[in-house]
Amino acid sequence: MRFILSTRRMLGERRTSRRYKAMASAGVLAVAMTAAETTAYAQIGGVDTITVTARKRQENLQTVPIAITAMTGDMLEQRGAENIDDAARFAPNVAIGFASNGSGGGSNSDIFIRGIGQTDFLITTDPGVGLYIDDVYYARSIGTILDFLDVERIEILRGPQGTLFGRNTIGGAISMVSKRPADSFGGEIKATAGRFSHYSVTGSVDLPLSDQLKTRHTIYFNTEHGYTDRINVGDRLGDDEVIAGRSLLEWTPTDNFDALLSFDISHKEGGSANTAALSYDPTQGLAPLWQGLVGDPMMITTPVIVNPGNPFNSSATGPNVDDHDIWGVGGTLTWDLDWVSLKSITAYRSMEAEFSRDGDNSPVQYIQTHNFVDQNQFSQELQLSGDAMGGSLNWLLGGYYFDENATDQNDVRLASGLFDALEALPGAAIYLGGAPGTTCADFGIDPTVVCAGGIGNPVNAGFDVDFDIYNDIDTKSIAFFTHNTLDITDRFSISGGFRWSKDEKTYFLEHLRVNSGAPVIPATTVEDEWSAFLPKASVGFQATDRTFLYASASRGFKSGGFNGRPTTTAEVGSFAPEFVWAYETGVKTEFFDRRLVVNTSLFYYDYKDIQLNIVSADTTGNLVLIVENAGEARTIGVEAEFEARPNEYFSFDGGIGFLDAEYNELNPGATIALTNELARSPNWTANLGVNFEYPISNDWIANIRGDWSYRGDHFIDSANTPELYQEGVSLFNARLALVNDSGGWTVAVYGTNLTNELYLTGGVSAVSSFGHVEGVFGSPRRWGVSVKKSF
Repeated sequence: MRFILSTRRMLGERRTSRRYKAMASAGVLAVAMTAAETTAYAQIGGVDTITVTARKRQENLQTVPIAITAMTGDMLEQRGAENIDDAARFAPNVAIGFASNGSGGGSNSDIFIRGIGQTDFLITTDPGVGLYIDDVYYARSIGTILDFLDVERIEILRGPQGTLFGRNTIGGAISMVSKRPADSFGGEIKATAGRFSHYSVTGSVDLPLSDQLKTRHTIYFNTEHGYTDRINVGDRLGDDEVIAGRSLLEWTPTDNFDALLSFDISHKEGGSANTAALSYDPTQGLAPLWQGLVGDPMMITTPVIVNPGNPFNSSATGPNVDDHDIWGVGGTLTWDLDWVSLKSITAYRSMEAEFSRDGDNSPVQYIQTHNFVDQNQFSQELQLSGDAMGGSLNWLLGGYYFDENATDQNDVRLASGLFDALEALPGAAIYLGGAPGTTCADFGIDPTVVCAGGIGNPVNAGFDVDFDIYNDIDTKSIAFFTHNTLDITDRFSISGGFRWSKDEKTYFLEHLRVNSGAPVIPATTVEDEWSAFLPKASVGFQATDRTFLYASASRGFKSGGFNGRPTTTAEVGSFAPEFVWAYETGVKTEFFDRRLVVNTSLFYYDYKDIQLNIVSADTTGNLVLIVENAGEARTIGVEAEFEARPNEYFSFDGGIGFLDAEYNELNPGATIALTNELARSPNWTANLGVNFEYPISNDWIANIRGDWSYRGDHFIDSANTPELYQEGVSLFNARLALVNDSGGWTVAVYGTNLTNELYLTGGVSAVSSFGHVEGVFGSPRRWGVSVKKSF
């Protein structure tokens, strides 16, 4: 591991040349292809056109001045993508993990796009990439590794999207769109069975009640076993049982009015994420003190069990739960008048989640947390849009209101037993900050020496790190925005707009020490507010009928927040927002009657006041947790994506992303170094898919698809903990399907992670305070069979 890190530092001076070579290569790819077309190509269907709504109106993906990866529901099914983590592997410079920062919740996401995101799951910190379902913003990262439920398409928008999408889209946005009710009766049912006792059933049905009133209903059931055995308890980490449903009602009483009402619900019962202890240093932080006072008298040789040979075997006995109940209602009303269109998007969402983790991988209560989160949100968006100047100007004005309340009860158990052991000592005998084995007796009567130990000694309470934590946050946000596109000519257009946003947050906290009864933080209320002006401008040029060029500049914003884990009153307070200026240019091209589509983009970011979660220790080895605005980073990168259909049997798709992100300035007091790498920011990401379709009879078609995805070397955490360094990993998936269109049948066998790669997808380090590092591993090899019937 050290050799790898040293090699990377030595190669750092070569980054600049590598960076520009990568950009040059992408540019050559975009312009070097000939536009020659032949009759033979025209006789074969081209690459499908995908319509997106990234600018709040329906547009051809190839004429939108934004870097977007869009996939339809059928494309997701062929790729074996069951949730947003799976889908992200098919988009360049996108990295998604789960259960990071020690949450233990396998449904808790941390999403990064082009090096911008957030690893923390606490309600006091906002995500850096916005997640939207049917234009409704999901404010928390908790519970967002969602299984796809009746998805029409997913759009992954790279770069700041604050003008139109709104809150906390500084890195980008992921927008999922549900299938709308059909005009006639129909539907489908799909059943799947696979490895790890995986069984799922999905059913959807369109039930039109009249020509003006249509409905669609979907229900989903999934159960599977986890892949980590807890050998001392007899259960597993990662067990999962979900039942979910969604209903949509669309009412169109007149030609110019449409109402879409929705209701969704999801109930999950499961086990904690597949966590393993990666390392333990008994000389760090409170580890030697705990061992001497608690471990040795109880004949415990170590409180942390590291099992590198088989991380899917755990000796943990602590809490093992990852449950949630999530539901929401929403309504989208659209009036189309002669000169203007009015849209109203109203939504209410509620979430109750419980998740835990036993991070020490042992029967000892040394590193354990258990969270209970209750969150609800209301949002209202209004949009006015229309055309002017004879149709040359497309304009949009809007307003947004958001109101959220969230509470988090967190039972934290760290180095348990230490306080009681200190109280049991005959007197003040432990010198704080001394060398191992040093006692107060070694210092005589020096009055400056602070010693722990002895019943009633108030110093002992500082070593009671079993916490009961209560956090409550109220957020109110308002915004006004506009986005306008003016066609200067038939081929050249300019777009511009801005968003003004204001967030007001009130944070109440009360943190208590369990054994001593002393407060960590007494009942305290903190308030803060932030506002931002976010402009965006772009130009688009249709150079030829099949070549679209664009360039854009935009400012992104992520709201400030509060340190939700203070261990002293000095650590209570707010941190500032993040800002980024993003500059991007791109080329979207089509060749050979859309037999080949190639899109490339080049970007540069100036990223400021980066919010980082820092775990450290004070001079006594005790825990210190802060959130800091660390400094600035410069990010530059290039992306290319393609789809090709050379003949009626074969199609290919893929993408590649290069990212060079590095800190270039640190704020005073920052605890990281300029040489640190940004979390979840691999230099290279890539994917390639091959699809083969062949009719094997008059009724049946064989469909074979293989996919490769790659994420390069990167660190999971901002501290660049060596154990949380993930080397580049390739994943291979495959699917063989037999399709009978006339009968509506599809029978498929599939496999994911076919080479059974072992790789980290999350983790946290507390090595300086407890000597401990833990990680969360991705799924091993899976396989299964599915049967779908459409009617």
